[in-house]
Amino acid sequence: MVFLIDEVHFLTTIELEALIAALHKTVQRQLPITLVGAGLPQLPRLAGEAKSYAERLFKFPQIGELSAAEAKQALVDPAERLDTAYDEGAQQARDVAALLGRTSEQMGPTRSGLIDKGLLYTPGHGLAAFTVPQFDRFMRRTYPLQ
Repeated sequence: MVFLIDEVHFLTTIELEALIAALHKTVQRQLPITLVGAGLPQLPRLAGEAKSYAERLFKFPQIGELSAAEAKQALVDPAERLDTAYDEGAQQARDVAALLGRTSEQMGPTRSGLIDKGLLYTPGHGLAAFTVPQFDRFMRRTYPLQ
């Protein structure tokens, strides 16, 4: 039996502890049960915090990011089919803060809260990316710029 779970990073600590402990027991009993889960890059850390032996129980392969050329193509091609353009200068954290009339330091607590909730992750220094599809549109509707 294979359990397929997406967004594992959204499990509470208690849920993750229970899942890891249950899978550990199936391994000990040599039962034909496994888990394939997907989550954000912080998943290995969360699993290790829930149960210290999680690092030995699971493999955590990383899919990784697209190359710069692949990422550009993934954005530009669909935009061109819709007769629109892609702005290459988007989504540096300091630029987002400036649009809100704040500094990057002032945005720190908000950014940390979004990361803790699994809505945002940091693909590189000074960068932030949403984990939820079209979350940027939701934010624009909810908090329009003046």
